[in-house]
Amino acid sequence: MSADGLTVEPAGPAHIEALTALFAAAGSPCHCRFWHFEGTNNDWLARCAQDPDQNRAELADALARGADEARGVVARTDAGALVGWL
Repeated sequence: MSADGLTVEPAGPAHIEALTALFAAAGSPCHCRFWHFEGTNNDWLARCAQDPDQNRAELADALARGADEARGVVARTDAGALVGWL
């Protein structure tokens, strides 16, 4: 789907690098992993502060496998830059 200079498409393995960059640019260590984390809220906060690479790796793995937990959409500009994730 395309509108107003943005294209929205299903997220997949081809988006791993761009999604990693998007989360880094936003300063967000979560990589949308909270709902898949089995520890306590304090454990989650500690992981985001001390080991955000684990969140990144888990999202990348889920996207690479096409897992339901990574089902989402990404938004790209007409120039191809990834600017959103849902």
